[in-house]
Amino acid sequence: MENSNSIFKILHLFALVLGMLSAPFFTVTFPANGWCVEKGVKTMSKNIKETQPASNMAEPVSNMAEPVSNTMEFSSDKISPATDKISPDTNKILLATFAGGCFWCMEAPFEKVEGVKSVVSGYTGGHKTNPTYEEVSSGSTGHLEAVQISFDPLLVSYDTLLDIFWRQIDPTDSTGSFVDRGNQYSSAIFYHDDLQKQSAYKSKQRLEASGKFKTPVVTQILESKTFYPAEDYHQDYYKKNPLRYKFYRLGSGRDDFIEKTWKQDKK
Repeated sequence: MENSNSIFKILHLFALVLGMLSAPFFTVTFPANGWCVEKGVKTMSKNIKETQPASNMAEPVSNMAEPVSNTMEFSSDKISPATDKISPDTNKILLATFAGGCFWCMEAPFEKVEGVKSVVSGYTGGHKTNPTYEEVSSGSTGHLEAVQISFDPLLVSYDTLLDIFWRQIDPTDSTGSFVDRGNQYSSAIFYHDDLQKQSAYKSKQRLEASGKFKTPVVTQILESKTFYPAEDYHQDYYKKNPLRYKFYRLGSGRDDFIEKTWKQDKK
């Protein structure tokens, strides 16, 4: 464990050095399909101490109206959304909240989906009001790092968002996510109403029954609590600091896990 931590500290230090170099002096080429920008983004370890000042915390985001459910089919090698069942009178922007480890990783896959209006990184599920990044990452507040998604259910269903969520995480890990350890980095679905709750449980049951994983799916399904947006420098981190983000992701283990788990999926 000490050797592993040392390796990641060296990777983090090297990433910081690369981030300070100006672009004209070197060129870094990454695989065209690397970093899962399509599948999920960001996992920089919280062992890196942020040097940027945190901005004032935004007001907590309140829960919004009802989502609309559809059906999702899981097989041993493919997960695909079935026909959406959307009520014609549904015209509200809804919320979905997911925790999948370090929140930087969870922004990109949802931001690229048609019908998603915004994706905000933040903290939820704990007992501390207006927690800071340092407090949450220490594990002392009970909060999980999470993303809150505003979406138009006429364009994208909640079950489709669940499908995307499962593909970003290791749902069998109860003690963190990949290189990030601790409950603050564990996975969870925070439902905003009974329809989302039912959809989340059914989705989890189908994933368990699919045989995709050899060990139990331990991702929690919890009632949504106050969501506190993270500091400004955490929002869209993968866009603001692409080199540091990609370099860390190379050694985080998330991409390897996603590739091995879903390589037979044809979606």
